[in-house]
Amino acid sequence: MQGNTFLDCAGGVSVVSAADAEGPDARPPGRGDSTGPPSSLSDVVVSGNVLTGTGGLPAIRCTGSPGAPVRRVTITANTVSGTRGSGILLESTEDAVVDANVLSRVGGDGVHVRGGGGLRVSANRISGGAAYGIRVVARTRGLAVTGNGVDSLDAGLSVTGSCQDLVRYGNDLRGSGGLDDASPDPVTDPGDLV
Repeated sequence: MQGNTFLDCAGGVSVVSAADAEGPDARPPGRGDSTGPPSSLSDVVVSGNVLTGTGGLPAIRCTGSPGAPVRRVTITANTVSGTRGSGILLESTEDAVVDANVLSRVGGDGVHVRGGGGLRVSANRISGGAAYGIRVVARTRGLAVTGNGVDSLDAGLSVTGSCQDLVRYGNDLRGSGGLDDASPDPVTDPGDLV
């Protein structure tokens, strides 16, 4: 998904892995094929898009499901503004890069990460956020947060205690509510500006 413009839409870009929520196939014979186990998505690129006014939904959303994460995702060089939801949402996503995006006037979190691992959030510019600049929750593991500039109402970077293997440095959080890092043993350096 590259080079598109979304203006005043009910949502933006959604990448969601399919899951068979019904469990065992209970359909009568001749009523279609079983959807089978959850199927994951991989090698997703969302780049160079302009998303303005995407309503209450995340402007860019990658959502996996148990047993079917979204893998190898690149979200880069997008411009998001005027959304009432989060700018970028990653749920159950693995091996993802969120890099060099510009997010402004976001009603939710600038970048929200829920679960998954092997993630990098770097060189993003987040301004005018109504919530957290970057929020990491729900047992996310293996995350590098580097070189981001954040101006938000709440903490510029918030990481809950259930997250593991966090590396963070070089983030400028001075225009935000500061740093809220409850993760155990993060790898840091004095380059974070709070």
